[in-house]
Order: sequence, then structure tokens, then C-alpha cells
Amino acid sequence: MLLSAYRANPKNRQTRFALLRPWLNRLELDSTPEYVKEIAQSVSGSEAAVLAGWKAAALQDWERLIELDPELARVRPTDQWYLESVKLRADWRIKVTTPGYQPRLAREATRLIDNAISIFRDPDFYSMRIAAAFVAGD
Repeated sequence: MLLSAYRANPKNRQTRFALLRPWLNRLELDSTPEYVKEIAQSVSGSEAAVLAGWKAAALQDWERLIELDPELARVRPTDQWYLESVKLRADWRIKVTTPGYQPRLAREATRLIDNAISIFRDPDFYSMRIAAAFVAGD
């Protein structure tokens, strides 16, 4: 149904990302369908930042996530990719272990997660919140 909706209106960003979401961990694999790869190539803005961020997180490239953070911050709660953007923004803040930046970054992660939890109930956020609180010493 999503593919039919996408074909009817390929410019609909929400439908496009809903099609991509199940493939986020597998966009680079040979087994990923060509239509998924083509759709991934057509994204822009904060949607593209989420795809790039997902790849950076898989490679543990925290510097790349830091670079993408301003674009990820532009994602609205009504966007299909909001949950992923918050996870990416919180993730690097939790995992940066430079003493001069913690516990401040972990507390920023907690605020991001709390805002997302107030809108969406995603189990990943609860475990991320525990990690952020631990890193922050809270």
C-alpha cells in the first residue's frame, strides 16, 4: 500500500520515509531492493540527514552525527523521521565520553528523550534515557 501511495505521489516525504524506515539498517546491502535504494537517493533536507546519521551511527562516527545535528534538530514531531532524528541526536550525546563535555551532553540527551517520550511511546527511548541518566550521574 505504501509503494502504491508513493507511486501516486513520489514527492510525498512522509510516504517516502515510511517506505524507507524498515530498511534503515540495510540500505547498503546488495539484497536491498533497487526501488528502496532509488528512493533513498531521492531524499533531501532533514530526511537525508536521518539516513546519513543512521549510517554514521552504525559506523560509530560521532563526529559525523555532530555535523548532522543542526539539520536533525529541524525535524518536526509530525515528520515520519522524528523518532529516528531524536534517537540519533541523543545517541551521540550519550556516547561522547570526553570528560569536558559530560555530564552536560548526557543531560541534553535526557531532555531530547523526555520531549520525545511525551509524544511517542517507543521502548528504545526508555533504555536510552537510563543510559543518559547513568552517564550524567543522575
